[in-house]
Amino acid sequence: MTSITILIISRDPEIHATLQEAMDGNPICSPDVTTGSKAARECLLAQGYDLIIIDDRNTGPPSGDILQEIAALRPAPTVILIRPEASVLQGLLPNEPLIHEIIGWPPSPASLQSCLRRALERCLLISEKNKLEQHCRCHTIFSNIAGHSTSMKELMDTLTSLAEGKGSILITGESGTGKELAARALHSLSERSAGPFRRLHCPSMSEDSLLEDLCPSSATKKTETSFEKAKGGTLFLDEIANIGPAVQEHLEYLMTAGPPDTPRILMSTNQDLSSKTETKLFRSSLYEKIRAGHLHLPPLRKRPEDIPPLAHYLLEKQCHKLKKPGKSIAPELMKRLMAHPWEGNIRELENTIIHGILFSSTQKIGTEDVQLSGPRPVGPCSAALHQANYKDAKEEALKGFNQIYIGRLLKRSKGNISLAARACGLERQALQQIMKRYDISPGPYRPRTGCEGGYPD
Repeated sequence: MTSITILIISRDPEIHATLQEAMDGNPICSPDVTTGSKAARECLLAQGYDLIIIDDRNTGPPSGDILQEIAALRPAPTVILIRPEASVLQGLLPNEPLIHEIIGWPPSPASLQSCLRRALERCLLISEKNKLEQHCRCHTIFSNIAGHSTSMKELMDTLTSLAEGKGSILITGESGTGKELAARALHSLSERSAGPFRRLHCPSMSEDSLLEDLCPSSATKKTETSFEKAKGGTLFLDEIANIGPAVQEHLEYLMTAGPPDTPRILMSTNQDLSSKTETKLFRSSLYEKIRAGHLHLPPLRKRPEDIPPLAHYLLEKQCHKLKKPGKSIAPELMKRLMAHPWEGNIRELENTIIHGILFSSTQKIGTEDVQLSGPRPVGPCSAALHQANYKDAKEEALKGFNQIYIGRLLKRSKGNISLAARACGLERQALQQIMKRYDISPGPYRPRTGCEGGYPD
């Protein structure tokens, strides 16, 4: 059952007791009580509340000030204002559109319970609505790291759970597994999603500049630091394994006793931080703090069943980007994609898909349109391996290479030798000589005009 978090802001013990008595027996209620403006602000900074009850009878903090701070909260809570019975309809405040109900004090037990019931029902409806919206956001975000494997489903559950928290998160995984994409998903699914997302690529920055960017702007400095720009949102530190000791110390300070407006800090690495702590290259105390929220992205080679949906997503994305719609992946190529080790993970797969889109002369991308290392089907180059004589083997390999390489050039130029020569940096005559030597004709690559064959353009 969904729990409703409630904050009561009042200095009157009678109100505390009356409200808590009216909520007794309701398992979804979890009220906190605060008496002054300072304590109220600390509570609002510490966590989000579904329902806030404010005593406006000049015994607590001025409701106008509190309402201004509540107006900035996301998601917006339900607000009940308590006023003297005689002034319920008088002196409306500028922020009172935020108020959902006003209770005259003292109320009758029946009217109080009715008001609280309506407020709690509203909170539950908003909670369900937020869950549905989050589910839709999950579907959109996770389509970018598509997968149906058990490991990916577990990853999605962990990511969603971590996004709901407030602490720092460490994202680990090999290069190209989508760590930045996961960080953006964590931000989008968090309560800070309306705030900014800032990324710092740590290896490309010196320790001094990185340390400066993680501090609030000084009074003499006009430009905002990344820390300032990420307030109210998320600061993502990409590849933190080799940051210097001063930066490590400052990060630990931000996570332990940083200012209240410190952005949520997400970090990533493709290295083993535990081994770095053993060699004193990484602070063990910082590592213990950041490992509490840990998200590990598995390599693509360990989830081959995810390759088809991911390949289709990347194909659709890049076809749209490159303005080459309607392309598809041939079945024999998909088999090779699933068997490939993918040392570069998703990034390598995306580059392969891009290459296939650019080099395929038809709407179907085949094995000959991409560049993959590892075992290949038998083709012109593989015949060289069966030659006993080195000279013959070399000639056979050159023949296979030229047939594939020049064939791709002719596909792109639609059989125009001059364009193909310019594309590969050769003189037209030199390219013609190579084509004659290896019996390569431009005819099959030209549009069907009834004039196929022959070398002249």
